[in-house]
Amino acid sequence: MDFSDLESVLESVVEQLEGENVGAVIAPDEKFVEIAAKVANRLGLPHNSVESLRPSVNKFLAREILSQLSVLVPDYWMIDVDDEVEKQIQDVKFPCVAKPTNLSASRGVIRANTKSELLEAMERIRNILSQEQRSDLDS
Repeated sequence: MDFSDLESVLESVVEQLEGENVGAVIAPDEKFVEIAAKVANRLGLPHNSVESLRPSVNKFLAREILSQLSVLVPDYWMIDVDDEVEKQIQDVKFPCVAKPTNLSASRGVIRANTKSELLEAMERIRNILSQEQRSDLDS
């Protein structure tokens, strides 16, 4: 399947599963949570809404929602690794932990004790994300 076109993946999976005795649709990892929910919906199976699942695969969104609900969360900042990082980290308090918003299993989680360590961490994360995108294209 061409996973760059999730709508065609959805159609293909639903087509293959229609008429089968399927009790649930489970995503193998964070990349497929949304498509699993959509497949379950199309098959009339119990599922969570796509909107309710998005915070489970985006750490920043999860923190934003928890903060809005007055749940205490550590300080956090969204930093775009493809933009001038140094300008974006002026208010960061140390030590801190840098992590991609969308990777699981601690991939890309890096502690930084100083501004220079955080700059290095952000460069490493940028490289990890770049590799991740390349591997997605190879799938």
